[in-house]
Amino acid sequence: MEANWGPVPTFLLDIEKEAREVRAEQKLGKIVQRLEKPRLHLETTNTKNRTATTTPAPIPPSAADKSDHAFISVLFNDQYFIVARQGIKDWKVLSRIPASFAPAVASVLETKQVSYPETQGYRKVLEDVRATCTRLQRENAQLKADLDNATSHAAANAVADPADKAPKFTLNDTVKECRKFLDTKLTTAPTKNDSPDVKWVERTISNRRKAINNFDYTTASNLTIELARKGVRLIDTADGTRWKIDVAHTLLQAAREEEEKKQGARIKELRRKESGEDSILHSIENLSKGMKCSTCMYYVAKVGPQNTIPISPRVGRCRRNAPTMSGWPVMFDSDFCGNHKLDESKI
Repeated sequence: MEANWGPVPTFLLDIEKEAREVRAEQKLGKIVQRLEKPRLHLETTNTKNRTATTTPAPIPPSAADKSDHAFISVLFNDQYFIVARQGIKDWKVLSRIPASFAPAVASVLETKQVSYPETQGYRKVLEDVRATCTRLQRENAQLKADLDNATSHAAANAVADPADKAPKFTLNDTVKECRKFLDTKLTTAPTKNDSPDVKWVERTISNRRKAINNFDYTTASNLTIELARKGVRLIDTADGTRWKIDVAHTLLQAAREEEEKKQGARIKELRRKESGEDSILHSIENLSKGMKCSTCMYYVAKVGPQNTIPISPRVGRCRRNAPTMSGWPVMFDSDFCGNHKLDESKI
């Protein structure tokens, strides 16, 4: 059985400590000498051959170099750090550490203890940076996918203001046309929206692309013209066909249509005045009941149970020479052609 000697006296621990320090210093001195010997040999060789320009051949590793390499490899081994940390508290564990490692244990252990939290902190920062980069990469990919979407790109171009790109059309003209269009008094409610539908535009562009692929350039040209009439401007790029709404073209088209309506109304009014239709209609309003022939569109008026007065600017149609009354020819029902069918629609 192993004898129980009790606690080790303090003076024995001090002696053991001093002996270990002496042995460690001696061993460390030998290591320094081994490391200095190749350097001294190299300096002596360079002094003798100062004119030589070639680099001296490397010195083969000796037993001392191999032992130093083993010392360094063991010195930075976690197992020995654990043993050294335990040896600070227990001298028996410390006695199992090779004497050549004793001087460096304290400094290396301290460096390890200081650098470990810092290393963990750096690792935490790197992990956070990696997570942030992953999130940014995912958001970048989503943004790129949204930008690559043809519909989103076309919608973004559609709401863009192309006033600065409109040829022969300044900003002042744009403002004037907008004000004129907004100040226009609409006589009737609009029956449909003149702005092009996005689905219709996309469908028309798709049909145009199919026509081009099938070498049907006539259909493709007609579809392009149809889109241009709606104020849609096409831009052919390497990524596909993009489109935008030409605001200036839309405003000009609306202004032209409004001007054509006004011009048509003025021409119609002039024709009515030249033909005397206004006076005819005024005379008809003074009659008891105005009716219109559904066949030849004569304006006629019932003035009695058996006679009618045909009134029309188209003189000579379905009329015979007859007595006049108040300047208008008086005709009986039998004097009209057989195609006359009077309806009850008022003038």
